[in-house]
Amino acid sequence: MGAGRVPGAIGAGGGPAVATNQPLGGTSPTVDRSFTEFRQAVLDAEIEHSKHRGKQYYPAVPDSELEVVEGRFKMRKSAAKDCRELLAAARAALEGDKKKNDDDATKTSSIGICSAYRDYNDDLRAWKNSFKKHYNEMIRSKKFVGQEHSKEAQKHMVRVLIPLKAPPGFSNHSHGTAVDFQTSFGGVNYVADSSQHDGWRTTWLYKWLTDGNGKTYGFKQLVTEEWHWDHA
Repeated sequence: MGAGRVPGAIGAGGGPAVATNQPLGGTSPTVDRSFTEFRQAVLDAEIEHSKHRGKQYYPAVPDSELEVVEGRFKMRKSAAKDCRELLAAARAALEGDKKKNDDDATKTSSIGICSAYRDYNDDLRAWKNSFKKHYNEMIRSKKFVGQEHSKEAQKHMVRVLIPLKAPPGFSNHSHGTAVDFQTSFGGVNYVADSSQHDGWRTTWLYKWLTDGNGKTYGFKQLVTEEWHWDHA
């Protein structure tokens, strides 16, 4: 699929547009930018970083190429079929392990997904939520007191977000080939949450997926996210 056009201003109502050619961290030293202007500058800089790394922007996937995995979640047809089969196999294996009184299995009360295909607007909402979370962490750290919207703060935010959240349209979620799993384990609901990395690795589902079962159904883990699996 072609790279298409990359998104412009967050508040733009007309959808994707060509982004400005801005290097990592941007060029504006001002501390007087509004929150919205600062957020847009961080987005522009992260987009440029993604482009420089050879990442492509995925336009919306036509409905005719998507299929329901379960609930409201969709993926490309081949990925959706494999994901349904994976979930069915995981749930059957879980029940089998429960009958064997496997400790991890008995602690597991649900297996499912919490995100799959995301169009531009869905992806933008997810990016904005991640930005706000890490922006608030930056403010609480008091690292840039009086300089919260400065060039240095902008560079900081871009560096924080790069390994955690792709800009809207640059994720395999936008391509319809990525899924975020969820599971309830030991009374905790594990979802797509960067604060849950360590906990995710202890879950029955993660161990099952990484024991060759994800690969069996054509899925490979994104190394930085235990819950995120891409369909080959």
